[in-house]
Amino acid sequence: MQHFAKPENALKRADELCAVGQKEAAMVALHDVLSSKRHRLWQPASEEVMIRFLDLCVEQRKSKAAKDGLIQYRLICQQVNVASMETVLRHFMTLSEEATKGALELAEKMIGDRVNNLLDFDDLEAEETPESLMLATIGGSGDSKKRTDRQIVTPTLKFLWESFRTVLDILRHNVKLEELYRDAASKAFGFCLKYKRGVEFRRLCELLRNHITSQTKLDPKWKDREPPTPESLQIHLETRFAQLSTAIELELWQEAYRTVEDVHLLLQQMKKPPKPSSMAAYHSQLALVFWVADNKLFHAYAVSMLHSTSRSLKAPPPASELQLLASRAVLAAMAIPPSSPVVDVNLLEYDLEHEKTKRMAQMLSFPATASRAALLSDLSSKGVMAAANPKVRELHSLIESAVTPFDLAERCRPILAELRETPSLVQYDVPLRRLLALRMLQQ
Repeated sequence: MQHFAKPENALKRADELCAVGQKEAAMVALHDVLSSKRHRLWQPASEEVMIRFLDLCVEQRKSKAAKDGLIQYRLICQQVNVASMETVLRHFMTLSEEATKGALELAEKMIGDRVNNLLDFDDLEAEETPESLMLATIGGSGDSKKRTDRQIVTPTLKFLWESFRTVLDILRHNVKLEELYRDAASKAFGFCLKYKRGVEFRRLCELLRNHITSQTKLDPKWKDREPPTPESLQIHLETRFAQLSTAIELELWQEAYRTVEDVHLLLQQMKKPPKPSSMAAYHSQLALVFWVADNKLFHAYAVSMLHSTSRSLKAPPPASELQLLASRAVLAAMAIPPSSPVVDVNLLEYDLEHEKTKRMAQMLSFPATASRAALLSDLSSKGVMAAANPKVRELHSLIESAVTPFDLAERCRPILAELRETPSLVQYDVPLRRLLALRMLQQ
């Protein structure tokens, strides 16, 4: 271990070593300063040493060395200058992104193909096997794509992924840099979305889940740790909303469902109600998740809550948009399949499904007795039905009337044709046609 009287001396020594091509030795010299007890007190030169060290780590793709250096620097500036820690971490993320962008552009030039067509590997953290290395060595010119993938694309994306994960780990219990934590999580979500990294996105969700669990649980070892503030919980909630949005765009529906559970746990811990604008976006995402899951009942309740939340905003949407939301809530409720009067003979399966529905309704603050009839009655009593489009009200009165007219199909056909011209309502066309056929068969 080298000993330097001042951090500036280590910077000079590192520049001398880099000038003769000994970058590994330069990294060791800078790391010795960061880990030395003699230089535990922060000073401006410490930040310069850290930034120079990270520059070399990014250039050499040494993610483990970068993480170790950041841990040492956290000990130096945590109690003295937290802003310096933020500056260093933002520099590290920006540098990693620029290095990745440059490397991928080089790969595109070498292979003559777009990067999106090179991303055919499942796991960035999968190790190379001896067989794959031998095949890559003896491969001919036809394997140039795989060689470029192995030598440039995979290591570059792996380093960027590990950079984001390192920053999140460094910041997991730092209440003073929670906005930076949210920004780092947002960048990691963008990485997963841009490069279609489903495996890494699942790991990222699990990582964030472990962080919030360790922060909120009571541990006798950490009696001095303060519980999360309302502002902290709001930041974590916004992070989960971004996570849900990314899961939907990646079409990872199981992860989206788990994210909904995470949101529920956070809402339980919050003493202040979350921002209505955030909840409106959340209910919109819920509606999409339940529609894809073919759960028409909860989809309709999510749309109904989206309408009520949007109406209560400080700056509510225009009247035309509110009418469209009301129409959508009514049609979503009508699209719920009517309950069959015949009870399934498999009572165990029926009970399990009923319990699952009841638990989900409780988790999402839906009524425990959620049903099609109850929702339609609720929409009528709250004035949502009256706020809907006149054509939607007419369709509801035709289909839901106690006496079904014999010319039901002829009277409903032009209304359905008109509703199909509205993009946000066209998804209910097929369920409503099935309902119409059922009503005609019941005549």
